[in-house]
Amino acid sequence: MRCLHLLWLLCLACAGAAEESEVDRGFWHISKIFWGWMLGVVDVTPEEMNKGRVRQPLKIIGAGFGRTGTSSMAMAMERLGYRPYHWVEGMMTMGHIGLWANWYRAVHANKQPAIDIAFNKVSEAIADGGFNVTLDFPACLAFDSFMDKYPDAKVLLTVRSSGESWAKSVLAGVIDMTWSAQGRLFDLTPRLNDMRLVVMGGWPLIGQNFSTASELPNETLLASVYENWIVKVKKTVPPEKLLIHEAKDGYGPLCKFMEIPEAECPKEPYPHLNASKDQWIHRIITYIFMRRGCEVAPSSQRGLPSTD
Repeated sequence: MRCLHLLWLLCLACAGAAEESEVDRGFWHISKIFWGWMLGVVDVTPEEMNKGRVRQPLKIIGAGFGRTGTSSMAMAMERLGYRPYHWVEGMMTMGHIGLWANWYRAVHANKQPAIDIAFNKVSEAIADGGFNVTLDFPACLAFDSFMDKYPDAKVLLTVRSSGESWAKSVLAGVIDMTWSAQGRLFDLTPRLNDMRLVVMGGWPLIGQNFSTASELPNETLLASVYENWIVKVKKTVPPEKLLIHEAKDGYGPLCKFMEIPEAECPKEPYPHLNASKDQWIHRIITYIFMRRGCEVAPSSQRGLPSTD
């Protein structure tokens, strides 16, 4: 419980300290709500979260991994009048952690009926929340299922300049959170256990396993995983329905792809949200989680498939 208390105090402190910009204040406000929900301090029902939202189908399906400019793309989509479903919105704001955890469990068990049921619940929750664009993990891992459900939707593949660039970005920040999720702290509540699975469960699906506490991700392997995913998306999506977009491409190709008239395409600079300045928070949380009394849980308790 000491770790829970420290984590909650940390979130409160960050929420009060982040005054640099509207984006920062919004992020930390959502962070406070999210961790409050995870630790049982705050509880929000789906009915409350969906209040005032208009149910709608997906128009754009994001197939790009996290760390490929998805936060910037989410802001760009909002400026274009869309409602993006990003990791922050789906996990922190909407509380869809349990839904995605159940989907991961079904996929890891390779039981198609259970996969279909779990995916239907996720996709219905996204529609009920009024979202019409998906981005980032974990939704990108189900891009083909979303294509089946929404055949008229287009697919957006956000990318970085290279697989090596993506691998370096992941190793600089996301991996800290992944290792944190292996801590025994995540055994304390069902919600935290679900969160562990959502944070870690996607890696085996793309070819990078974290089956032991001592296993460190390899930059070369991560780059290969990234490149293989791009090949898969290209093979799956018809070329006329796919846009491959890097942040430096700006609004132009995006507006054309989404059939937005040039006159209505934003003239302002494309948003650039650099999360690297926030990576210190991951390292602090990792330190707290990995302290004595919060040791890494055995792999059998982490809900992940064996790689033996």
